[in-house]
Amino acid sequence: MFAEPIPNTDPLTVGNALFRLVTQFGVCRTIVSDQGSEFIGKCFREVCRLLDIIQEYTPSFAHHCLGACERPHRTLSERLTPFIVKGKPWEDVLPGIVFSMNNTPNQSVGFSPFEIVFGKRPQFPLSLHIKDTDFSSVPKDCHTYLKQQCEKLNIIRTEVEKNAINSKVKMMDRVNKDKISNIFI
Repeated sequence: MFAEPIPNTDPLTVGNALFRLVTQFGVCRTIVSDQGSEFIGKCFREVCRLLDIIQEYTPSFAHHCLGACERPHRTLSERLTPFIVKGKPWEDVLPGIVFSMNNTPNQSVGFSPFEIVFGKRPQFPLSLHIKDTDFSSVPKDCHTYLKQQCEKLNIIRTEVEKNAINSKVKMMDRVNKDKISNIFI
């Protein structure tokens, strides 16, 4: 998850936020958004054009199409609300909340977003095992290290894909059962 506090949603501000996202994580192939004016505006479209990003839009009033995005938004909102209610500057706690969310394993895929991107769990301040690292197991050359990292990432991504498919199948089964029960009600 990437969260950037912005003062408003005018197209220039949102375009700048997109630029900050790209400078932190790299250029993505596609952006899927709702049809909000900030996303269909000339500035945002131009940034996408310059970066060769394909824009796709969900149908109007179909928030379920962005379900993978809406759930983290809900979690973020739940975690920020106590600070907002108390009048505390939510911008100060936002990075910690995003860090927490990015390092929590997702129930449907079995891994945290951090693990999926970097192929390992992050180092936390209380990770004392760093002092006990056996450096004899560290690869001697860059090629071996990169090969091992690629293998780890491939294993994680294969598991994520398998778990995501299983999660979708379970969801479809649940939807189909609801449809059948509604027919007989």
